[in-house]
Amino acid sequence: MRTLKLKITLTCWEKELVWRVIEIPENKTLHQLHAAIQKTFGWYNDHLYSFFMSNSRMDRKGEYTSPIDFEESGEDALAATGIKLKDLKLQLKKKFLYLYDFGDNLDHEIEVIDFGETDGFHKYPQLIGAFGPAPEQYAIRRADMEEEVEDEDEYFDDCGLCQELKKMDLKHETIDTRTGKIIKQKKHSHTPKLTEEKN
Repeated sequence: MRTLKLKITLTCWEKELVWRVIEIPENKTLHQLHAAIQKTFGWYNDHLYSFFMSNSRMDRKGEYTSPIDFEESGEDALAATGIKLKDLKLQLKKKFLYLYDFGDNLDHEIEVIDFGETDGFHKYPQLIGAFGPAPEQYAIRRADMEEEVEDEDEYFDDCGLCQELKKMDLKHETIDTRTGKIIKQKKHSHTPKLTEEKN
């Protein structure tokens, strides 16, 4: 049986390049591809997901989504359990998007890099290539929060409340409810929002 060799690159992680190559038979569904990606990257499989075949989140007509989220995704979305890879007629160098966790937005770009054939010696899907250590799933969100902590400590001269806060040696800040750390605001605001864990 023909197989697809797919290179999956973690595009939301800017610290270093991370990718995996999976070989998967073309009679497997997108939902089974989702499960293979979860295993090879070490994700927890505890969030919803979607595949966007046009490689854009904005194009909902080419979206195949989690079975549990199917009814909420709109009339254009299709269930990932109902479509096999061979039915997508994927061509060499075709790229599409896999989005995992609609809160933290773990984006993966998938590219068809080759085709193969199954044999009697290997179990499929199988990992056939890798580069870079995958971060712990929630490390991506923590890294974003650390960038906020490093943001500038700034008062605004034209803001009366800023001047009052400056006199009291206070600043516009918010609290991360998960860690209890103070997160400085990237934008000037007197109504900072609490940072909550996203599902």
